[in-house]
Amino acid sequence: MNPQELREDLSQNLKKYRKQKGWSQFKLAEKAEISEQTINSIEGLRLWPSDKTLSKIASALEVEMYQLFVPQKFD
Repeated sequence: MNPQELREDLSQNLKKYRKQKGWSQFKLAEKAEISEQTINSIEGLRLWPSDKTLSKIASALEVEMYQLFVPQKFD
């Protein structure tokens, strides 16, 4: 798996888990205590988040951090 595939998996999973909760990017940002721009940039493949940011996002979504990287073909 190359870095681009990791970014794409993260983006797709972030959107999937966010939408499962019925949340907007703003709502997830609020719950994770990060900026909406950060969520938008991660989903738009423009930003690779820090471990701290990933931890906040996973916690807000109530998933384990590794679940944000599971390739869609294995989901």
